[in-house]
Amino acid sequence: MKRTSRAFYLSLRFLPRSTRAPIALAYALARTADTIADHAALPAGTRARELEAFLASLSRPGSKAALPAEVVQAVPSPDERELLSHLGEHIDLLWTLAAEDRERVTHLLGTIVQGMLLDLSWFGLATSETPVALPSRVDLDRYCYHVAGAVGEFWTRMQEAHIPRFAKRPVPDLLPAAVRFGKGLQLTNVLRDLPRDLALGRSYLPAEDLARLGLVPADLLDPGALPRVRPLVVELVQVAIEHCLAGMAYTLALSRRQLRLRFSCALPLLMAVETLGLVAASPDLLRREVFLKITRRRVLALARDSLVAAPSDGALAAVFRRILRRAGFAEAARGPFNVTPLGSARSN
Repeated sequence: MKRTSRAFYLSLRFLPRSTRAPIALAYALARTADTIADHAALPAGTRARELEAFLASLSRPGSKAALPAEVVQAVPSPDERELLSHLGEHIDLLWTLAAEDRERVTHLLGTIVQGMLLDLSWFGLATSETPVALPSRVDLDRYCYHVAGAVGEFWTRMQEAHIPRFAKRPVPDLLPAAVRFGKGLQLTNVLRDLPRDLALGRSYLPAEDLARLGLVPADLLDPGALPRVRPLVVELVQVAIEHCLAGMAYTLALSRRQLRLRFSCALPLLMAVETLGLVAASPDLLRREVFLKITRRRVLALARDSLVAAPSDGALAAVFRRILRRAGFAEAARGPFNVTPLGSARSN
């Protein structure tokens, strides 16, 4: 996990022990499904069948579930091959969880896989020469919910089950912001990864929005098209920032006693904001050889800031405002971060 997701690994290390194991296991299984879904060497139909088989295997304890050897060996990343090879062990671990936790994990994975199957239905026939765009902004939002917004719900329900009074607000009030929190992180990834997804034939910039600008997905293969598509990128960056603001309100609604939870939420939000700043400013956004990534040194600085500020609402809000301004989102940084209404379009 340390090798495959630095942000999640750092956050996970600080989660309370009572929820760390089931959340880590859910993440490992979700990454397994994601690796299957993104396996470009396999036809889309084969990937869909493997995803459905993966879901079915979750309901069979001791089944020694394993992916076909040819599927595992064709994955180029050694870390991802190792992850796939441990599927049976991870399913056995799933069945050591309390029944309620196991149900939460399997429900989440069902939602995530549904999003991956949607993804395959949109992009199954796409190639690097003939990229396909998902149809609409509604579809983009739907996708972000399935693969990340639902994680916010899961995370919140898991804390509710194991940590009494983990938040200052009732859980039903938190859930809309939890969903937006997850959507914001996923939309950040989508925008950062535009050129690499295009190289696989996938455009998460919606077809209806591209058409409004007189563009088709194939136009985005030319890095020189960036000035024409920049208005859409700016719009979606703003959507992601609005989601992150809801995530900040969510974080501030957590009990000040829950320092680990507050840190585990604050760090990925700050990393997302800085990444969105890179996306908004980059002149090379469509160049696949350029990967927009904040430095390890910067990640550690954000982790330090999050940890120091976690006990105080005022200090944590000040960190949020400072990082928003630093990333170029001065308007979003104005005013206090209010925790009500958490589900509103802008929670600050």
